[in-house]
This record gives sequence, structure tokens and C-alpha cells, in this order.
Amino acid sequence: MNRRIKEVANRVVTKASKASKSLFQGSSSSSTRREALMRCLHPELQDTPIEDEGGQEDEGGEEEESGQEEEDEGGEEEEEEDDEDSLGGDSARSSEFMRLRLRKSHVVCPPSIPTRPDDRVLIIPTGDDSWQDTGFDGRGHHRQVNAVLGNLCRLHNPGVVTNKHGEPIACTAWKDFALAPDARFGNAQGAVKDAFWKRYRVDPADKEHADRVLDVCAKKVCRDAFSNARLQVTNQFMKTVKGLPVFHFRQYSDIYLTAEEYQQVQLPWLEDRPDAYRALCVLWASEAFQEKSKKKRHCATKGVNHTFGGDGYIRTAKRMEVATGVEPSPIDVYLRGHRGPDPAHPEVLCSQQASDRLELYGQEMIRRHGENFDWRKGPIDPEALHASGGGKAHGRYSMFTRVVDSRDIQTRRGSSS
Repeated sequence: MNRRIKEVANRVVTKASKASKSLFQGSSSSSTRREALMRCLHPELQDTPIEDEGGQEDEGGEEEESGQEEEDEGGEEEEEEDDEDSLGGDSARSSEFMRLRLRKSHVVCPPSIPTRPDDRVLIIPTGDDSWQDTGFDGRGHHRQVNAVLGNLCRLHNPGVVTNKHGEPIACTAWKDFALAPDARFGNAQGAVKDAFWKRYRVDPADKEHADRVLDVCAKKVCRDAFSNARLQVTNQFMKTVKGLPVFHFRQYSDIYLTAEEYQQVQLPWLEDRPDAYRALCVLWASEAFQEKSKKKRHCATKGVNHTFGGDGYIRTAKRMEVATGVEPSPIDVYLRGHRGPDPAHPEVLCSQQASDRLELYGQEMIRRHGENFDWRKGPIDPEALHASGGGKAHGRYSMFTRVVDSRDIQTRRGSSS
């Protein structure tokens, strides 16, 4: 290569490098974050330059894995910026969202809105609060539907709302979203739902079921978000202010700070809503909140509840089918999701409770269907499940809690009475 060609090539590379830095500066992960952020924007905004607020290093935030008794689909963080449109849709939100700080590794962007409605991901509502994602092929990592819902709930969280007594409170639950008026969507719940259905679609015949599942899932991801938020802030305080190591997310779950101590650190997705964060800090420091929190933590199930990991029942079943070429039975999936530590003894599950529940369900299935019925390979019997597990204690069935539709039980009971 002659000298002139080399000089031209160097100039091209230099210009490209400068252009890249002007768009997004920072660590080696910055380009990945920029790409993720751009993908979450409306197609008309995807070529808009991003303003970065400095090249600060990541502060190593952690995310919590839900400790529920059965399989859960998590939801992770997002952010929003209040403007004159209140919660006026993704286009308005995305332009504000571009200016948020991106230095936190646990700030996750929602997926982009498809340019064509038919390109939205087809999902199927399942049970009381689960989804089958047709975009998941049973291999590798695939973002869960409820994780995206969690992103959108953070993005459209109104911050501070006024309760029925006329008092300003931090928006900490899905029901609080209904207290935030929105000119376009009625309230903040409507804004979240609109953003959700711009990314997903369902068969029209499933729409009523899907709306019901969406409300249940939104309630759960909002509850988890604010439960996780306190732990996240506490960990950040212990790490940056106290200089103590953080080895796992719940390490300091029994530590309650003062409102002033909470405010020494920031919750990334509320950085643009300081009034909401201050209200949240006051709530966390209150005796009423701490008493309730301690009671719930004391009542929480101890030990290993399941081994589904982040997949949950539906995605585990899909992975098993892809691996073996055979659709697994519900009991096969249950055994996989509750397997013990010793592969040589698959009959030993991860907890005695898991074994007891399986045994009781099997006994009830035999009682209802006879000794010759192969209940381990048959479909779920909601009535047998309800009877063997003592109903739906604390809002959960003893098994298959996320894939059983309570309406099936109610309908059968109504028809038999």
C-alpha cells in the first residue's frame, strides 16, 4: 500500500473515531449501552444524537432474583422523565429518556417499537400471570416479557402522586399509577399498557385474558421493583459510604437506614425525580414500613424453593422440548425445576416441601382418576391441584402456580354445584 492511500485511510479512521466519541464516551461497554438505548427509541428518533453526562465508571449495581416459592419472571429497571405531557406516550418519553445518565450498569432499556404492528412479538397469556413468548425458541438468552413490563413501569412511573386524602405520596405500587392523570391515556397505568401493546400482540380471542394477566403481572413487577430498590440503595450505601463489601444482593436486607442516609446515594431510575426519591427515603425510614418489612421477611420461606432459575416453568418446558425433541409433561417440568443437588438420585428434590407437594398431588390424582391413570404424564388437573394443596393459600397454588388459570377451577366448581 502506497503512502498516499495510507494517509487517506488514517484520516477516515480518525474521523470515524471522533464521531463515535462525540456520540458516546466512556468505558468499553459504552458502545453496547448506546446501541441498546438507540434500539429502545421510536424509529423516528433512532438517529438522534445522545448527550452523555460524563465518562464515569459503573458503580456495579446488582439485580435481585425473585425468591418466590414457584417460578417467577422478573422485571428489570427503566427510567422516565416528567414533562408537560405527563406520561404522554413513547415518542415523548424517548426524547427525554435520551438525556438520562447511563453510567449505571443496571439501567436497562425496553426493546424498540416495531415499525409495523404485525412485527410485534406474539405472546399467549397463560394461567393467572404468565406469558408464552413465541419469539423464544428454547435456546440461549431471551428477554422475558415481564422484564420488559418492568422496564416500562419504571420508565412511566409518575414519581409522586396524590392519594384519596389529598396527600402527596411516592408511587410505589401498580394501583398508585392510576392516581396519576394522563391526558392521552387516562392515567399512568394506561401509558404503561399502551407502551406494552406497542411491542407485543395477542390473538384477539385472548385479549380479555391477556388484559387480566397484564394487570396481575404489572402489580407483581412494581412490587418487586420497590422491594429491590431499597436493597439496591442499602447495598450502595454500605459499599460507597461505609466501605463494606457486597457479596450478594440480600446481604444487608435486615439493615434499615435513616432517611438522610438513604439520600446519600441514588436510585438510578429515580435520579430525574428527586421529590419521589426523597418521599421514598422517608417511607423506608418510617417505623410502620420497617415493622411491616421485618414481618414479611420473617414469614418468607427459607431454603431452596425451586431450581428453575430465571426461566420459570414455561421457558424451562420449552428448553426441555428443544433438547429432547419431545414435549415434556407438567410433572417432568416440575421435577426439572425442583431437582436436588445429586444427579445420581433424581428422585430427591431440592426440598422436602417440594417432595411432599408432589406426593399429595399424585395421591389426589389417583383418587380422582384411578390407579391405572399415569398422572405423571397426563395434563394438569386444576381441581386435583386445588384439593391437594389446600386451595390457593396466600394467592399461590402449591404447584404450577403460574400456569394454572383460576377461572378453570371456578368454572368447574360452578358447573358441579
